[in-house]
Amino acid sequence: MENILITIIITLLLKKFYDLIKSQLECKNKIIELRRELQQERLKNEELSVKNKQLELELEKLKHDLSIIRERLVKVETTQEFVLTKEKAALLVMSNKQFADNDRNALRRAGILFHRLSSGQFLELRNELQRKRIENRQYKVVHISSHASKDGIEFSDEIVNGQMLSEIMSGIDLLFLASCSNVDIADSLIGIVKNIITVYEEIEDKDMQEFVFNFYNELKKSFNILESYNKAITLVPHVSEFVDLRTST
Repeated sequence: MENILITIIITLLLKKFYDLIKSQLECKNKIIELRRELQQERLKNEELSVKNKQLELELEKLKHDLSIIRERLVKVETTQEFVLTKEKAALLVMSNKQFADNDRNALRRAGILFHRLSSGQFLELRNELQRKRIENRQYKVVHISSHASKDGIEFSDEIVNGQMLSEIMSGIDLLFLASCSNVDIADSLIGIVKNIITVYEEIEDKDMQEFVFNFYNELKKSFNILESYNKAITLVPHVSEFVDLRTST
């Protein structure tokens, strides 16, 4: 009887020991699993940290590039904004004294810096444009104040047709033909000059002067030729039937 009791006790103890060992193994396995998960999490965190650093570097580079682009845009906008008030980017050709004096006064009122060819000669115009082309400082605007006819623009030294004029006008952003009956001349220049303001018929001097003033007064703000033209004919609407803006891409 005593042996049976001892056997039972030993059996119970062995079972308890077995259960304890089993429990310890399960705990150990859980600990191992947790450590593995922690290691994986640590690796993921390290990978995320590396990626974050890479993203931060890329973000800094993008910020730097954006800053450079903004600086360049500001320079371009500033250059365009003040191109007619910070440098002599306009050329006034005074081939007819009455018209030229009116246009010169309009440019002065608008605050435009300009160079004038008081002789009004085609030869002098050709030489001046060639000089600026060599210096890489070509005028953006050429404004010709003259008479005109079907034969061409009446410079003080000769009458010049559209073909002759087109040979010297490359690189000019705007040609303002402040003379009547110059549509045929403009036809010859489309594609050579990006923008041409033409006059179909004779306009009253006062109206033309106001149109010229309002056009350049607007143009000096952003050098947007189309907007400036539209604003000018809005302010001086009775000239709209006599003038036109010709453009080419």
